Amino acid sequence: MTAERQPRKDIEVDRIRSISWFYLIADAVGSDKATEVRKALEPHKNTVNHLGQDDKNEKFAHYRSGKRMPNATLIEYANRRVPGTQAYVEHTVWRVLRYRGPIQNEAIAWIGSLSSRGQNLMLSNKRQVVASAPPLQLEALIKDRTLDGLAALTILLRLALERNDGIVAWKCAIAIFQTLVLMSNELMALNVGQLLYELYARRYLLSASKYSYVRAWDAFRFDLGSEVIHLYAELSRKKINGRMRHPDFYLIQAMSESEPRHQDEFLPMLIPDLEVGPPTEVGCQMLQERSELRRRLGIASSGAS
Repeated sequence: MTAERQPRKDIEVDRIRSISWFYLIADAVGSDKATEVRKALEPHKNTVNHLGQDDKNEKFAHYRSGKRMPNATLIEYANRRVPGTQAYVEHTVWRVLRYRGPIQNEAIAWIGSLSSRGQNLMLSNKRQVVASAPPLQLEALIKDRTLDGLAALTILLRLALERNDGIVAWKCAIAIFQTLVLMSNELMALNVGQLLYELYARRYLLSASKYSYVRAWDAFRFDLGSEVIHLYAELSRKKINGRMRHPDFYLIQAMSESEPRHQDEFLPMLIPDLEVGPPTEVGCQMLQERSELRRRLGIASSGAS
C-alpha cells in the first residue's frame, strides 16, 4: 500500500509556526513592530522601492499575524541572527500535527528526531514504542514541558486512536492538556497559546472517549483558564505548612482526574459521546451546560457543537 499523499501546506499549523517564529525574533530584537523586526533581519533593504516610492511590502506583518510563512532561506538567515528560531519552527511536533492518515510507519523516525531523553522515554530496550503510556512515562513527558514532550504525547495519542485504545487515548489527552498549561507562559508570550490549544482540541482531544463520555475540550478558554490554574496552584503551594514540592506538582494536581466524579476542579466537563448514540435526558442537560459555558466564555459555535 502506498503512503497517503501529504498536503504541501497546513494553514492552521503553519499559522502557529509563523507567529511563533516572528515573536521569538521580536523578543530578541526588543520590539514586536513588523518594521523593526524587518530592519533587524534585512538591514540592507531600504524602506523605499526602486522607484523611490514607499515600500509597501508587508510580509513581516503577515508573519506576525500568521497569514504567511517565511521561506526556508529567511528562516535559515534569521537563525544566524537569533539561534534556536529555526529549530523551533521546524520542530517535529509540527510534522506530527500536520501529518494526515495513520502514523504507525512514521512514529519511530519522529521519535528519533527528539532529544535523547525523549527517545529514552518513548522507546523500549528493543527500540519499540512504549505505546501503553504507563504513568511514569506520561508524568516525565508532562514535566518535560517542552515541544519534545508535546510531540511525544501527540504520537502516543494518535497511535492509541488508531488502534482504538480508548483508555490510553484518554490518558494522553489529559496529559497533553496538562503539558499545554505547564507551557502556557511560553506559548502566550509567543501569542499562540489559544491557537495551539484549539488545534489540539479540535483535531485530537475531542476524539478521546471513555465510558461513552468525552470532555468538552472546546469549552475551555486557554488564555484565561491556564492563568487561573497557575494562580490556583501557587495559592495551594503557599498553603502548605512544611516541605513544599516543586510548583509543577500543584499544577498537575489541579488538573488530575478524580474518579468517579463527573466534574473535576479544572478539567473540562464531561459530556456524552455522540458517536456512541443519542444522549439521555441527563446527557442533553450536560450538552446544554456545555453550550451555555461556551457562550459565557465567548467561544464561537461550530457545526460540530
